[in-house]
Amino acid sequence: MELIYTSTVEDYRRFAKKRAKPKRMKATLIFTVICFVIFLIMGIMSQFPAETVVLNLFLSVLYGGILFLILNMKLSHNINKNIKKIGRSFFDSEKSIILNEDGIIIKTNIRESKMPYDAIKQLQTDTDFFVIEFKAGDMVYIPTSGIKNRNIKDDFVFLIKSKTV
Repeated sequence: MELIYTSTVEDYRRFAKKRAKPKRMKATLIFTVICFVIFLIMGIMSQFPAETVVLNLFLSVLYGGILFLILNMKLSHNINKNIKKIGRSFFDSEKSIILNEDGIIIKTNIRESKMPYDAIKQLQTDTDFFVIEFKAGDMVYIPTSGIKNRNIKDDFVFLIKSKTV
């Protein structure tokens, strides 16, 4: 069975941002809480009036917001760097994933990779992407909007999930 798809630069941007979002939110939340606790401890030690708790909370949220913006800028920079490194021709070309008895074959204009089914850690699906995660840490994302032969989409997902259980 062969699944043929295309992936644009914009698909890659959406995928990378979607994968990074929980990490950015967690880092921002932890940073904001730490700032608030530090401001609170500093205030208690200096015997501040109770009204400054609101100011400390405001400053903590402000610093958390600034960190969130910095993380977004860094992510955008890294995404652009990866796009440049891979090359735009990679995104303009058709890709395919072949499922056979021995494993999975991933074909792009850059290379062809063969992996046994037991190298697959998991397959995640949502409305935007299929993501095949490998035990070695690599992953392949397939934008659902870029799938050419949609009639085999469900069979493809079922076959990978059945082979990786």
